Amino acid sequence: MRTLTAIFLLAFYAVFALAAFYAFYPWKDLLADYIAREIQERGFSDAKLSVAAVGARKIIIKDIQLGSANEKITISKIAATYDLDELAKGRLHNIDMIGVDLTLRQDSGSWSIKGWGNSYKNNKDNKGNKDNKEGKVEGKQEDNSPFSLPLTRDYFDNIPVDNITIKKSLLHVLAGDWSMEVPFDVKVQKNPAPRIAFSSDLLEFTADDLSFSGIFTCVLSLDYKSSQWSGRWDFKDIAIKQKAGGSNSGGEYFQQLGLSGEISADRDKLQVTGKLSGVYDNNSSYKGRFVYSYPFENPDKASLVLKSFSIPWQGGIVYMRNVKVPLNEKRPYKLTLYIRHASISSLMREFTGEYVKATGTLSGKLPLTVY
Repeated sequence: MRTLTAIFLLAFYAVFALAAFYAFYPWKDLLADYIAREIQERGFSDAKLSVAAVGARKIIIKDIQLGSANEKITISKIAATYDLDELAKGRLHNIDMIGVDLTLRQDSGSWSIKGWGNSYKNNKDNKGNKDNKEGKVEGKQEDNSPFSLPLTRDYFDNIPVDNITIKKSLLHVLAGDWSMEVPFDVKVQKNPAPRIAFSSDLLEFTADDLSFSGIFTCVLSLDYKSSQWSGRWDFKDIAIKQKAGGSNSGGEYFQQLGLSGEISADRDKLQVTGKLSGVYDNNSSYKGRFVYSYPFENPDKASLVLKSFSIPWQGGIVYMRNVKVPLNEKRPYKLTLYIRHASISSLMREFTGEYVKATGTLSGKLPLTVY
């Protein structure tokens, strides 16, 4: 009996000692330091975080800061799930992130993420690194090779997580004389085929004295056989306004403006097709179609073609067709405006008030040069 009692007391004190060790030893701090070192080895100048909880199937990390104080990425919370066998192989089931805040900035032709040492530079003379076709980046360096989409099964098999979810996050885009604020949610799944769902409740774009805002969604899926990403996008409830100080300060130029269409991307280029629709007033509407192409190896050849665009004007319609807009060339381009059944009476009132009156309609075409 004394032997059994001794064994019981020994077990009790052993468990008590382990519990005390677990409660008071700073193992969470040690684990946080280890994770921070691993992150720094993957291209970040600095990393700070805290481990909130860890167990046999889940770890929760909070208050993540990647990069320096002035150049940083912040994440409020990351929760990762796993089983121990897969974790031993370096694989996770799911990663859920909340409150990601990052800034994408263009400077001297290069795009970079604040807090991360890598950048991507548009360089048409660089044909790319054949050994880096999938766009992998190692170390702190500027990547002058053309951007390349991940398209192969091998690439995604090497990603050590099945699903990634990002919620309540914010992307800042800064590029010269325009900027964009994008609150966003993202869901990425790897199996049975890669799929990305992106949504933004209030995407805001600012250029010169105009601001654009609306609700944006996009869903893309990868077809391994054709090596192509494809999907649909939608940009609705768009408001276009002029900043304070303009002739139409605070006013909306269009009502119920919406854009939607399809998107596809392969190894060579990104292509976006879309249509535009909206309400001009209670009795008329406007509409249009466009195609945007972006070749990855030569971004200077990006193009925008307005297949059609029409808008009510003076009781009639003004429209254009097949206008190619040069995006990266500072040169004038020509287009032709077609006018159909515009009211001469309304036109005269626009220019002279009530001093000149006329009847009839005006139709024709007006060649223009845009500088």
